[in-house]
Amino acid sequence: MCEKYQLSPNVYYRWEKEFFERGVEAFKNNGNNNKVNSKEKRLMEKIKRQQDVIAILTEENITLKKSADGEI
Repeated sequence: MCEKYQLSPNVYYRWEKEFFERGVEAFKNNGNNNKVNSKEKRLMEKIKRQQDVIAILTEENITLKKSADGEI
């Protein structure tokens, strides 16, 4: 195919790699992308906040356990 279209094999493989990594995006419905992206962004922010809270609570839990055991 590269010979037929006078295309460098390096270019072809780069395009192939990009397609396999991000090809799904090309087939998404453009009319709904803004809504999906907005909802996805809100959900990712919510997950991040939850992970932050879990990290804080875990750290406090470890500190309390250590102090109860007399390690601090």
